[in-house]
Amino acid sequence: MKLDASAYSAVAGRAECLVTSKEMEAALDRMAETLTARLAGKDPLVLCVMTGAAIVTGLLLPRLDFQLRLDYIHATRYRGDTRGGELTWRYRPSEAIRGEHVLVLDDVLDEGVTLDQVMRACREDGAASVHSAVLVEECGL
Repeated sequence: MKLDASAYSAVAGRAECLVTSKEMEAALDRMAETLTARLAGKDPLVLCVMTGAAIVTGLLLPRLDFQLRLDYIHATRYRGDTRGGELTWRYRPSEAIRGEHVLVLDDVLDEGVTLDQVMRACREDGAASVHSAVLVEECGL
């Protein structure tokens, strides 16, 4: 469903700022510090969960102080809706995952169903290890 400009303006008018840009930068720095401690020396394959994690990935990668490779994975349960359904794979890089240390990056962890299934798929595809990081964990707001 495509919204017109007035609909976007109405949403923006009701929006509430939950986190300042300074707090966001600090959260990204903490994520990078933790991930660097955990994955430095493993040359992980970083998988951006599309499309939600595109911005998080772009903001986080320059902060990571280790060698890595980047790819993406595209699985969705929402398909334009606000409630999740059955998982649909749009792109699953199965061959690239085999034998690799994998880091799955996502934007929001709500129910955790999609992230759980993505991580399970990475294990099924033969990843040496699977790690995940999300920017925001929903806390029932």
